[in-house]
Amino acid sequence: MTSHRRLLLFSLTAAITCGTSAPAQSKNRQQPPLLAARNAVVDLESGKSTRLPGIKGYVVRADARNDSVFDVANLNVDVATSTQVRTTKQHVLLETLSGKAKWSVALESLALASQPGVHDRRLTKERVLVKSAGSIIALERATGNVAWRQDHGRTQAWTVRGGLLVTVTQDTDGSVLRVMSLQNGALASQVKLEAQPQAIVIGDHGIAVASQQQLRVFDRFGPELFKQTGSGTVVAHPDGWIVLRDATLSLLDRQGEAMWHAKMTKPKFLNSHELHVTATGNVILTTHHFMSDSGVFCQAFDGKSGEQQWTRQLAGLGIPHSKYFHHAYARSRKGVVDIISQGSGGAFVVTLDAGSGAQAQRIKVQ
Repeated sequence: MTSHRRLLLFSLTAAITCGTSAPAQSKNRQQPPLLAARNAVVDLESGKSTRLPGIKGYVVRADARNDSVFDVANLNVDVATSTQVRTTKQHVLLETLSGKAKWSVALESLALASQPGVHDRRLTKERVLVKSAGSIIALERATGNVAWRQDHGRTQAWTVRGGLLVTVTQDTDGSVLRVMSLQNGALASQVKLEAQPQAIVIGDHGIAVASQQQLRVFDRFGPELFKQTGSGTVVAHPDGWIVLRDATLSLLDRQGEAMWHAKMTKPKFLNSHELHVTATGNVILTTHHFMSDSGVFCQAFDGKSGEQQWTRQLAGLGIPHSKYFHHAYARSRKGVVDIISQGSGGAFVVTLDAGSGAQAQRIKVQ
């Protein structure tokens, strides 16, 4: 298990898309770019940060399917609509960030009271999904009413994107991958897996399932497209899949053929990696140490050729420590890349020019 996987298990489990109606905006003014870092919402235009009430853990990353949604240990925050979803021992609630409830559903009414509570949540534009020991229940985001439920057994992994819910459950004869409609829970396909997955990635053109032994990629509705031996970190790319194995970055096409390979610069003592693909298909690789104030080493690669475009080392906070938690990742907007670093001693956001890596701003999260 990679340090990043351990970090996810230690600090949180994920969320995916939240919200209700967006705050009123002037017709001539767009909402400023917002993100969440550690326990605050950061306005990237003004550089100001606002503490998020009620957060007991760390924001670890933006949801790859919705840049306004952030995954937190005990709740899921949508900064664009100033809403959050959280669960208690008795209820699942949709609230404003100030804690005003929009709706509340008793877990007992969902027949979850006899099970050990809600283990995880996922949020989409129209759904709030909750997972217990043996069930996944989809609630209508607007009302909290039950839209559908599936009782496929203990879910080991799950993710949502593009109208699909993908789960891996433990059955009597092993792990089973299921692809379902997010709208009504209808089963699109299922396949038995040879190994327990470390990650599931939904792309526009397929579903990648990575384990310690192999990478398998399926069509979004069932057939296997290709299989490769060896583990690695995988993200979707417009032309296929970006895979990081050891110090080699590769672009695989939709049939699994390598389009290019590139050697990453491997800094000493930094052992955790995150991959991000921009809207233009370029690749941002961030490297940090998961338990030290290491700063973040950033590398950019051309998505068509694999040529390394630039590198940049971002300094840490300079905080001495004996125990430390650290996670960093990238996300992108038009012409820029935002690097988010979150540690036990604090957080910062650095905006870099996407073409050159030049630093545009650095915001210390208060």
